Amino acid sequence: MRAGGQSLPSAGYLTGHDPDNGTSSRRSTRLTWVVGGLRFGAEADEPIHLPTPYRSFLTAPGVDHPLVSIEVGDPTTPSADERPVVRGRVWRMTRTPTTWIVRVDADGRPFVRGEFDASFESGIVTAAPDYAERARREVAALPFPFDYPLGEVAVVGRIGCLDGALLAHACGVLVAGGVHLFLGQSGAGKTTTARLWESVPGATVLSDDRIVLREAAGTWMAHGTPWHGDARLASPLGAPVAGLHLLEHGPRPEHLSLSAPDALAELFRVSFQPFWDPAGTGRTLAALARLLAVHPCRRFRFPPTAAAVEHVLALSRS
Repeated sequence: MRAGGQSLPSAGYLTGHDPDNGTSSRRSTRLTWVVGGLRFGAEADEPIHLPTPYRSFLTAPGVDHPLVSIEVGDPTTPSADERPVVRGRVWRMTRTPTTWIVRVDADGRPFVRGEFDASFESGIVTAAPDYAERARREVAALPFPFDYPLGEVAVVGRIGCLDGALLAHACGVLVAGGVHLFLGQSGAGKTTTARLWESVPGATVLSDDRIVLREAAGTWMAHGTPWHGDARLASPLGAPVAGLHLLEHGPRPEHLSLSAPDALAELFRVSFQPFWDPAGTGRTLAALARLLAVHPCRRFRFPPTAAAVEHVLALSRS
């Protein structure tokens, strides 16, 4: 469910009562999923709605793993020592000495509140009673605590606390053991690119919108995410980065060089940063610089035809 009162999907979801995912805990429902090596979890005393794309990312809950607890209550309730940090159009952030608090508004009032620890690993999500009741009617479960925009803020905050971790606006294609990242903002051609590669033998689209990158021992890995775009393609697979391609529409496929400062600026624009946290933004910039030191980024002008795929494959073979 998104801000503004849009309906939850009426089918294609799981709840935490899936016995194969493990449900024994202090509370009756527990879900755990892994994205790019990052473990996320939620627990509640009722079934929890789980959007379909998360199905392939589910894993068995770990022992003593940090979780987000879901409760029904008043999301306007203040915490002690709150101070404002960010106020956006539909969500606003405050913080206390030890926690980050995010409230999401609809029709001028908060309908969900998340209070997370300093690293965004655990916390409590409080759903307004009418929001929870609508979810119960539509999907017979409590609302998913990591839905947009609360989930995006929590995930970006979590990644921003890590060295060598990034979340990028990108279509990721796994082919020949490596992942080509086609980067760009909305309208750049990520979904078009995903659909071009979807039918290529031996290729797997990891996501048509967002990719997690993790650095380990000097190697950058790209991982699929459940946060897809219009093509609705999502895979939990991951593999070493094979190439960085900054998308731009053009009449024929060609790659154009970028200077190091321009490449860093362009990648910063297509990366998610915890802009409310200067230290986290600094870690993002440092990670991008290390990524570019290993994998140069070039501008990729492409037409929406199979010629774009052949161009990248030929480049990989050369």
